[in-house]
Amino acid sequence: MTIGSVQALRETEPSKPLIERLTTAGLISEKQLRRAMREKGVLDRPLGRILVELGMISEKVLNETLGKLFGDDKVDLATLLPNPRAVALLPRETAERYCLLPIEFDDLAGLLTLAVNETFSLADLDQVSGSLDPEIGIATVIAAQSEIRAAVRKFYGVALSIPDILREIDADEAAAAAGGRDTGSYGHPLCRLVDAILFEAGRRDASAIHFEPEFGFVRVRFRIDGVLTQVMSLNQDYWPELAARFAAMSGVPHDAGTGSQQGRQSVMLGTRRKALIFSIRTTQRGDDVVVGITDQDAAFVPLEQLATDSETLTRLRLMMARPDGLIVVAGPPGSGKTTTLYSMLAYRSDESVSIATLEDSIRCHMPMIRQTSTGDDQNEEGLALENLVGQDSDVLVVDEMLDKATAATALRAAMSGRQVFATLSAKSVNAVLPRLRDLGLQSQLLAGNIAGIVAQRLIRRLCVNCRQSYAPQDFEREILGVSDSKKLRLYREGACSQCHYLGYKGRIAIFEAIVVDEGIDDLLARDATTQEIQWAVNAAQFTGVTEEAVLQVLSGTTSLSEVSRVVDLSARLK
Repeated sequence: MTIGSVQALRETEPSKPLIERLTTAGLISEKQLRRAMREKGVLDRPLGRILVELGMISEKVLNETLGKLFGDDKVDLATLLPNPRAVALLPRETAERYCLLPIEFDDLAGLLTLAVNETFSLADLDQVSGSLDPEIGIATVIAAQSEIRAAVRKFYGVALSIPDILREIDADEAAAAAGGRDTGSYGHPLCRLVDAILFEAGRRDASAIHFEPEFGFVRVRFRIDGVLTQVMSLNQDYWPELAARFAAMSGVPHDAGTGSQQGRQSVMLGTRRKALIFSIRTTQRGDDVVVGITDQDAAFVPLEQLATDSETLTRLRLMMARPDGLIVVAGPPGSGKTTTLYSMLAYRSDESVSIATLEDSIRCHMPMIRQTSTGDDQNEEGLALENLVGQDSDVLVVDEMLDKATAATALRAAMSGRQVFATLSAKSVNAVLPRLRDLGLQSQLLAGNIAGIVAQRLIRRLCVNCRQSYAPQDFEREILGVSDSKKLRLYREGACSQCHYLGYKGRIAIFEAIVVDEGIDDLLARDATTQEIQWAVNAAQFTGVTEEAVLQVLSGTTSLSEVSRVVDLSARLK
């Protein structure tokens, strides 16, 4: 018997999670669910049995899926990096006796996740729980018995945290230096150091790690909430072996000085599936390594939570209510365009609509949406998009319009009566139409075929635990448009352990959006100048990202210094 968690055994109502999780997973539609619930009210039988009897789902699929939905997911320990804190909570003797491996510990929830085998029982769970703090709950995932035993031998008895590994290296400098031992062995501290840094980056939700060799040391920086932060410096003597380790993980041959190389690998950082994208580039001081980190289990953010401004939300709904046309989500790299795209697709998703996507890398797996990944091959992307247009889809999605061919195919699909979503690197709503024309699209063809344009930025939230209030200076009042007579308190960043002493924790999206109307279409049809089109766009009287950012400062959500980093505030100074 396997157990999802102690809390689930004691508190979960079986019918409620079943309803929520079956519909969320896309196994049944809302309409099917309503019918099944009516039958349940009459027949008074388990909902799962009714779904099977009505032919909405086969019994085999139901049985195989329920385990996954309720927490008995299987995990591959060969690619897993456990949380050092989780491993420290249970001694090796316990792990060996019950054939389990602690892989993750959630501090806030007080939840320890164990990898266990199929024979793990409720009695075993009670014994393990008894050795822990009473406030700690247990969740389980399934792994093969042989993998668990191998992982216990691998991860117990060696230092796993970054401070402990660095102390081990310092204490045995000769063994850790170049030419000492095989870095492919997990006993080597440099091998464990790489994994520990990867895990720490994942724990802090970093989107990338930069390893930058300098004279005498290697700088390590995490990109957290869009901003690079230095987290440590490493001895340069260790860099050749570390770089070789990265090359081995990325699957590219390690040969210093060969220019740029790229590779990918999927890993489990605790219970989170992550895709690592390695970029190795030769510089004057050695090979720079950048490791991009994307969450393979990311969940979409509901549109109502993403766009909290009612005006923006109304415009997004209006443009998506149109059955055809191109909807462009714009912004600079790293502005959250893809996240917004997923939220809009979730809003559009319905059993009556067929949605197909073409993405460089699938970051969020969504039920009822047919997703295709093209990787980095632009030629393959062009062919895949042509094939996608030929299929019977109501909504098409192009992750990024990078060139004329991709943009032209997306526009042609919109002209054929489909709704098409696409992202575009452009700094504002005003810049989108000129950018499309720069890609070679004719204004006359754009007329009547652009449903709407969204542009966005991401700004960091102040940590509510340590933010500091202050009285603004005169120039700050001027930027914010607040008179001297009005009482005003602003907030700036502090520093505490909850935000890792950065002063910020998490980000919020700010938007500007327009529904393309007949006036703009008329200008496009007669090939009006860029300035005339921009005047027409501005006449739509939308709230721009600058105004949205100012509102976030006034509400205390972020700081003026953070907003000035993301948007241009110079025009607000007289």
